[in-house]
Amino acid sequence: GRRGQRRVIVVRQRGRFVVERYVDGVARRRSFGRDKAAAQVWAEEWYRAGTPRGYENLTLRQLLDRYIEVTAVKKKWRGKTMVNVQNHRKRIEEVLGPEALVNGFTFAHLDELWLKLIAAGMAANQVRHKVKLLQRAKAFGHAREYVSHNKLETWEIPDVRALKIGEFRAWETEQLLRTFDYQQ
Repeated sequence: GRRGQRRVIVVRQRGRFVVERYVDGVARRRSFGRDKAAAQVWAEEWYRAGTPRGYENLTLRQLLDRYIEVTAVKKKWRGKTMVNVQNHRKRIEEVLGPEALVNGFTFAHLDELWLKLIAAGMAANQVRHKVKLLQRAKAFGHAREYVSHNKLETWEIPDVRALKIGEFRAWETEQLLRTFDYQQ
């Protein structure tokens, strides 16, 4: 096989199996006698050495556990922050499923999360917080080589603007004041 400047082949020379490997164009040889299987195993191990390790196949729950555990200590989250993050996590898992494999997540999963939470009557800014939590957890996992890179961080969150509360008109103020019972 070939990998950049690394190349390896198993050849038979005069009744012996020889592994020829080329590093930056320089040939290196190792003889294995008549043991073809050992030569092939060694060649494959040498070929794969130095390559990035495979990613773990984490579930959503495992990734969020690791993210929350590390980030809570690192950023010294308060108790209220932990409760808030756990609530966000609960809603994310309700929509996407706690056993969903994170390496398989696509933009469609974030679309689904957004649409289902909005349809459930949740405020857009709250949905935004949940999506950002998932994106941060995914970036955390990628930085630590827990999960592969699949661009979830680049998903554009729909524009969420705070609504401006208009001032009350005089008749609205009077109506509100009448609802309060000051005698109690």
